[in-house]
Amino acid sequence: MPEQLEKLDIEKFNPTVVEIQRIVENGKSISITDFADKLQVKTVHDQRLRLKEIRVAITKQGKAFRQKALDFQKAVIGKEKELVALVEPEEERLEALEDQAVEFEEKEKRRELLPKRKDRLASFNDGVEVSDDEILDMDSSVFEGYCNKRLADKNEKDRLILEEQQRKIKEEQTRLAREKELKEAEDHARADERKRVEEAEVKLKNERERADKEAKERLEREERESKERAERTEHEAKERAEKIEREAKEKVEREERERKEKVETEIKAETERKEKLTKDKKYNEFLASHGWTEKNCEEFFIQDYGTLSGRVILYKKVAEITL
Repeated sequence: MPEQLEKLDIEKFNPTVVEIQRIVENGKSISITDFADKLQVKTVHDQRLRLKEIRVAITKQGKAFRQKALDFQKAVIGKEKELVALVEPEEERLEALEDQAVEFEEKEKRRELLPKRKDRLASFNDGVEVSDDEILDMDSSVFEGYCNKRLADKNEKDRLILEEQQRKIKEEQTRLAREKELKEAEDHARADERKRVEEAEVKLKNERERADKEAKERLEREERESKERAERTEHEAKERAEKIEREAKEKVEREERERKEKVETEIKAETERKEKLTKDKKYNEFLASHGWTEKNCEEFFIQDYGTLSGRVILYKKVAEITL
């Protein structure tokens, strides 16, 4: 059809190539030797207008013929979409049933592993409940990933509990040590005070007051230093706990992100494979619907515009003659 249309369009162009060449050749002898001669200028003007009329007529005729070709193309595309719309929904429904059948078969195979899987999950002793259907929905790699995550969560929970217990024990030890230190300091201060009183009974009142003041300042300093040491110890313990918790959280997030990326890559590959199968099937059905086979393929010409456009045109040889 495109070859016939192109041939008809060329034959209908008017004037013909010979006529155009004749008019152009006749006009080549026209020139202006005296620009003051209005007749010569008018002759050039008339010849230019004549050529312009021919050019405009050719352009209009070509545009009209191209519009016919575009109309034909649109009609073919519309018919193609109409026919595809009749087939595609049923094809997709049957494909979905096939996918469900494959999924059912895989799930039945995994049912034999269900007791062993349940025993393995129960061995974690983490209090997490999961149904039989949820376990059956997991293939081997997904189940292994699930077990690894459950085990990692359990280990992390145990680690946090142990750290909390150790922190409380350390806090209690620090408190007891601080209380003991304060008591010893108080006992020591009282003993010193008693000794000073016994030895300085004969000293003046001012000396006793100065001794009392020194003892008080020493106690305050010792209490202040003890408090600062306890605060530093508590702060360092808190920073270590926060660091451990942050690193554990970052590890879990990184593993989850890697797992998601792997799943997305597998889904994308499967989607591309299905799209290719669909396109190959559509391409083969298109060739077969127009009579193309391996035996008569030499009677056809296939023009493929590439995967980006997705456009393919099938031409068929009408006849052949040897002259």
